[in-house]
Amino acid sequence: MPWSGTAKLYACCFLTQQTTFFAYHTHSYVGQNPKSLKWDKPNTMRDVFLTTMPPPLRWKVTETYTSNVTIWDLKNIFPNPISFLYCSSVGDLALNCFVGIAVGVPWTHHFGLGRAMCVSLLGGMFAGGCFQFQSRVHPEKNLTSYDACSTSSGALSAMCSSFLLHRVSRKHLISRKAAVMYILYKLTEEYVLAPMHIRYCREFAKNESVVTTTMLEKFQFQLIEQFYGPINMASAVEPCVREWGSVGGVFLGMIWAALVFRTVQERAALRQFHHTLGKYRPSQAT
Repeated sequence: MPWSGTAKLYACCFLTQQTTFFAYHTHSYVGQNPKSLKWDKPNTMRDVFLTTMPPPLRWKVTETYTSNVTIWDLKNIFPNPISFLYCSSVGDLALNCFVGIAVGVPWTHHFGLGRAMCVSLLGGMFAGGCFQFQSRVHPEKNLTSYDACSTSSGALSAMCSSFLLHRVSRKHLISRKAAVMYILYKLTEEYVLAPMHIRYCREFAKNESVVTTTMLEKFQFQLIEQFYGPINMASAVEPCVREWGSVGGVFLGMIWAALVFRTVQERAALRQFHHTLGKYRPSQAT
């Protein structure tokens, strides 16, 4: 079907934005140096474009609260609203661009560019808040206390979940399948594959090797290395940029569908009902 001009504009802007930030990450010193996430001095990548872990997880327990608090720690209490713009790996770039076209274009075509930007922003904020909440409750979920998060997956997950809950998605079977597969993939990557990778990294950092005895363990280890790359001492102890928080984006999409889409549908049905009644209302003689 022919797409609207706003849908084409969204596709162009989304592809350009994702490619630009990926190029920035791969061609900047801080992007290619994981140790930069631990710097005390200002860091554009970390302080402007990423959501970081809550400050108490990075304070030294031997020092007092007041001696460690800084302006950046106050900023990091809340999720970064623009972290959904960032893209740090070629795999995320390809996947985000595919889902942005398959789901984002029909979403924007039916509901408008303004609402698409609003859902993306709120989905990224909810994803960042989810990352910070999980880091607060379960710090061992992260490899180091300096890990950061880009929330583009949260923005796309919000768009996918809200699209699935709207009846207009029945017209786009491929988009529905892409939305379902993207949500399942992101949840599996964050809650199944990533914990296994972190466990192997910690074992390698402790023993300088990973022991696999059974065929299942060998298969899991090979799968993790194929997915995340070879596990060595550098990857086992250095912080990294995560792409987590999709569950927060899914939650925001469900809220948006319940509060916005349902209200719009009910109003449209009510207008249609009154319009139908008007057709059968007896005309009054003048």
